Amino acid sequence: MALRICQKASLRLSLASETAQLTDQNRSSLLEWIRRTAEGIGEAAPREDKSEFLVEFREGANASKSVSFWLQLRGDASDPILIEVWLDQALVHRL
Repeated sequence: MALRICQKASLRLSLASETAQLTDQNRSSLLEWIRRTAEGIGEAAPREDKSEFLVEFREGANASKSVSFWLQLRGDASDPILIEVWLDQALVHRL
């Protein structure tokens, strides 16, 4: 699975100023947010294996993904955060 998040949303999720640049510290905070979210979903979802999530930062699109959808997060009066989720065929098959 791959996520595509615009820089403005990435900065908001990493609790950085939206006018800031995406730094290594921002990336680390964003990856930690994604990791915690994935672990929470993993704990709530029934599954046979208890494999861990590998979360890493990569710039650019991953052309091997075949199914995509958008998540829209709203939590306050500001603009919603859009996250594009890409799934590969192996994951789609398992789902």
